[in-house]
Amino acid sequence: MQKQVSPKIVALTFGILTIAFLAAFYVVAWQEPTQAPPGGNVAAPLNISNVGQSKEGGLILNTGGAEYGLIVDEGKTKLEGNGLILPPIYRPDAPEIGQIYLDQKDNYLYYYNGNQWIRIGTSLSGAGCTSPEDCESGFCYRDEDGDGYSMATGQKFCQTVASAGTDCYDANVNARPGQTSYFTVNRGDGSFDYDCDGIQGASCATVSNLSPTTCKWTYGNETDEAIGGWLGSSPACGTVGVLRYVNSFGMVGGYCVGKQGYLLGCGQKSGHGYYGTLDLSETQTCK
Repeated sequence: MQKQVSPKIVALTFGILTIAFLAAFYVVAWQEPTQAPPGGNVAAPLNISNVGQSKEGGLILNTGGAEYGLIVDEGKTKLEGNGLILPPIYRPDAPEIGQIYLDQKDNYLYYYNGNQWIRIGTSLSGAGCTSPEDCESGFCYRDEDGDGYSMATGQKFCQTVASAGTDCYDANVNARPGQTSYFTVNRGDGSFDYDCDGIQGASCATVSNLSPTTCKWTYGNETDEAIGGWLGSSPACGTVGVLRYVNSFGMVGGYCVGKQGYLLGCGQKSGHGYYGTLDLSETQTCK
């Protein structure tokens, strides 16, 4: 009579063989230390002793979110070899005194002194300063927009050239003493005082008293000369109004109609001869 092997015996035998195989694998894989740590092939464990220790791999600290992730109570912090300290590249929203970051726009380091961010540099151009003696160039003043004109107040930095005068708005390179151009938009703070004279001067303040015409004669004297200007009133800086131009045809008589004339703008006089008028929407420019 043929005997059958019990399934329990088969399962037990397979389990014993599996355990034996795993035990043999771990025995072969394990290598006994050749020396006591930290010698041989075993790194020294980190502990709370006062003996200096090292670790080959990376070290992640403060995963629990403590206020200070690393405190060096005594001694100095030193980097060797290719060690680097990489500061944040974005300005912190809630900075603390002494905090440093690297600005991505100008590639300068800045530190927070409790009131404002101060650029860190040398005595060369761009370094923070309080007097000309702090700079190799001897020029210490505020010039945020790089137009060569200084501001009387605010953080100063070493410059490469002498200040050309006192700036009135240091966030727009076009706003500076002696500016001769006119602009249709304010300089950035709502003011159109681009030349720093304290006045928002309009390029055209003349109001025209001319009636619309296609062809009219003038002797070009003070009583009947044609002068271009705004209709109604002079618009405020940066706003749109209607400017009546003088279309001067000169001495061509009745042939002025349909002929190409010379457009004369705000305050310009037609002189002796024939003229017409042309109305155009314009933006008041100021400086």
